[in-house]
Amino acid sequence: MEERDIERHLERLAERGTPRGAGDVLDAARSAAVVRPLSAARRFAPVLAIAASVSLIGGIAAAIATRSHNDEPQFTASGVTTAPSTPLPEVSIPARLIAQSRLVRFSSCGTYTSYMRAKALQVVSPYGLPSLGGRWAGGGPAVLTSGAPEARSSAQGSEAGTPAAASAPAQGQDLKADTGGGDDFSTTNVQEAGIDEPDVVKTDGKRIYVLNNDTLFVVDAASPKILGSMRVGYATDLLLVDERVIVFTAPDEPRPQPGPQVDKAISSNGAVAASPVQYRQQARLRVIDVSNPAAPKETSHLDIDGNYISARLVNGVARVVLGAYPQHIPLAYPASNDPQAVQMALDKNKQTIRSAKFDDWTPHYTVTSGGKTSAERPTVSCDSAYRPPEFSGFGTLSVLSLDPKNPNGAKTASVVADGEIVYASATRLYVATNQWGPVRPMADNGVMPQVEPLPKTLVHAFDISDAAEAKYLVSGTVRGTVLNQFSMSEHQGNLRVATTDRDESFVTVLANQAGKVLAQVGQVGGLGKNERIYAVRFIGPVGYVVTFRQVDPLYVLNLTDPTKPRVVGELKITGYSAYLHPVGDNLLIGVGQEASAEGRRLGTQVSLFDVSNPASPKVLQRHMLGQGGSTAEFDHHAFLYWAPKKLTVIPIQTYGPDKGAPGFMGAVGLFTSPGDMHEVGRVSHGNFLVQRSLVVGGRLFTYSNGGIKVSNLDTFAEQSWVPFPNAQDPSGGGKTAPGRTVE
Repeated sequence: MEERDIERHLERLAERGTPRGAGDVLDAARSAAVVRPLSAARRFAPVLAIAASVSLIGGIAAAIATRSHNDEPQFTASGVTTAPSTPLPEVSIPARLIAQSRLVRFSSCGTYTSYMRAKALQVVSPYGLPSLGGRWAGGGPAVLTSGAPEARSSAQGSEAGTPAAASAPAQGQDLKADTGGGDDFSTTNVQEAGIDEPDVVKTDGKRIYVLNNDTLFVVDAASPKILGSMRVGYATDLLLVDERVIVFTAPDEPRPQPGPQVDKAISSNGAVAASPVQYRQQARLRVIDVSNPAAPKETSHLDIDGNYISARLVNGVARVVLGAYPQHIPLAYPASNDPQAVQMALDKNKQTIRSAKFDDWTPHYTVTSGGKTSAERPTVSCDSAYRPPEFSGFGTLSVLSLDPKNPNGAKTASVVADGEIVYASATRLYVATNQWGPVRPMADNGVMPQVEPLPKTLVHAFDISDAAEAKYLVSGTVRGTVLNQFSMSEHQGNLRVATTDRDESFVTVLANQAGKVLAQVGQVGGLGKNERIYAVRFIGPVGYVVTFRQVDPLYVLNLTDPTKPRVVGELKITGYSAYLHPVGDNLLIGVGQEASAEGRRLGTQVSLFDVSNPASPKVLQRHMLGQGGSTAEFDHHAFLYWAPKKLTVIPIQTYGPDKGAPGFMGAVGLFTSPGDMHEVGRVSHGNFLVQRSLVVGGRLFTYSNGGIKVSNLDTFAEQSWVPFPNAQDPSGGGKTAPGRTVE
């Protein structure tokens, strides 16, 4: 084989990304030449560089050079290992592989605008601009019609954030008892200790702050009652920073955006460009002073183009992740399939794109503080804007840094990309999204193209060590797709990512290689053949992965050496865990579903696993709660573990064995220990679904849209009920009080 043929062959093998592919790479390299140390292999440097850069198994570069296993790390029963003596290799990265991941920096506003115009002219259609996943983006398109103006809705792409997280020890530590909060109250269940996540309920141990429907309520925890409230509009999340609450909502009044003016030149053909009122897709961040709980007061708010995805609170600064598509470009579409109308719409759109300026392509935001609203600011800065090397759409991903004490100092970092899943460590924020195929224009016959996701995940890393602003660092790609934020975890500067690709799952370790790319330095595959990932948890140098189709393999991974991740233990049982929570020393609680041997789900189940011996994980306790499901299976914020009482509390909704048979809807508490798991009690809110549980002052507080119930922590006996005045009975009966606990 010629050298270039060998190189192409190796590239194809490398892109498989499997441990078997690693062996193929090495075998192919040996067939080309006698393997020598990397410094001496000049003739075959391209071949070896490709193998080294992909790093399909731990340290291919080091393996080629030495093939030594003397530095295998020691993995003890407690999960503590000694660091490998071999440092993480700096690999030679081919430009082609860097180009697949590394974002390209724009040199000026002019180059940014020229790029967006050029790409838009390539893909624009009579119906607007294509977005990702077959959606179409336009600035609230107007209608080209031969009669009266006809308003039509714009199909804007919306990337929904997927919250997911849970309380964990600080990175690099062993599993320790997790109280879920302070000495006398629990806090939001988060993924990384010290990094708060937004939720619908927050407490400081004295008061409880709740978003219910369109209102923020402040509830006294000592003598449970509503102290004050404030209408905030449709709200999704809140963060608590000292005596300020940040609420994520939609604007009170949708802001209209400009539509195209009537075009005199084409009106003579019996059609005009109508300009119906269109509304910009925006998020509002409200900063509310709650120092006087009886009268919460908004001190400032930010209105930002696009969709709120998620946020993290680190050292008092909120890092808010938003996604937006161009909303300032008034694109048109035809009122009929008449060829003349279609061609006119296309000509009009091309004309609009050619005249679009920098501000038209970028999302904007304003800050209102002290009754004054700032001028609109673009989220994209001309000197710090980035794009993927291969065009993949017009979306803008922004990370806004907001200090609630100084909202006017808010700053953004943006890239021309999409984002869906957010994970943050103390100094880095990562945003992941499925990587889509090329964006193509609509077919001549008017059929919208079906843009399919590639089996890859694109990850963008931002530096959040500076309290003033986030800065884009580097990007990388990983084979397969991620489940949720638990699929990512940073440890000692390396990012571990769990993905599923078709019929196999992987854990890949990425490292920042000289600021060029998040490069794969290690990978272990073969997890759950013909199955997919249902739950992931990384704790220091240990990883836990649950896959499922018929049985539940719980895999234990040794990640101490990032170049040699490996499976060290496996437990196969029926059913699966959808959420894993570390408690005590070397114990994991799993919340999920029991299943038959054929994989048929049988009902909600809570399990306790002993992982003290990574090579032989064991199930200690399993407790069935009946046919149905728990919110905690897909929303970790609904899970509560209170260590002082060894108490696990989850919301649950079950039904009887026969259709229409009564079941239970509320929260269940389980005493959870290695020697025993039993039910402590249940709390019901009648027709309302319990969403959250928390402990304050030795009592259990449960929240639903109906109100807050206070119960005895030992017996779950009801002590008091605080109804919300805006509660609506989900059964349609109007305002209602909760029913009694169903036994």
